[in-house]
Amino acid sequence: MYFLHASLSEVNNSTKNLLIQRLTAYLKSSNLHVESVSIRNATTYVSFQNLKVDIFVFPLGKENFTQQELDVVSFDLGKELYKAPAILGSYYFMSDMYIYFHGASLVVCFVTVMIFETDAMIIKAVSSGCAALLMFLTAAIVYVLRKKVIVVREAREHNAERAFNWI
Repeated sequence: MYFLHASLSEVNNSTKNLLIQRLTAYLKSSNLHVESVSIRNATTYVSFQNLKVDIFVFPLGKENFTQQELDVVSFDLGKELYKAPAILGSYYFMSDMYIYFHGASLVVCFVTVMIFETDAMIIKAVSSGCAALLMFLTAAIVYVLRKKVIVVREAREHNAERAFNWI
């Protein structure tokens, strides 16, 4: 999970425990067989100074999650149906590879969120395009308003000439 308005300095044990408890409760309420949730590697993403957290989800009483269960978790977190604690604010979610160790008693669903360099480039390109479009729209509005003022001015001058032309 990648929290937009939080930083590493805001994360303490109580915040971490609150996030784990609420996330576990939410996933269990979604009829998923979740035993526990673990949070690791809370770091601040350097480019944007936001908090990145790796989440590990452990299945209950079986070796691995089904594809349907993984889809439900990804959909719920990706569409922000789960509401994170207010102190952490809004977040982005991007699921990573599901790691399944055959024959191991511990199965891990590793979920991480981060903005890759290509995503940052896309964001920059879209914002630049929007800025150019906004500038063009502003120029068009100024042009139309100036034309309207010129037409009104000409109409006034034309009426003034008629008023004094008695011949």
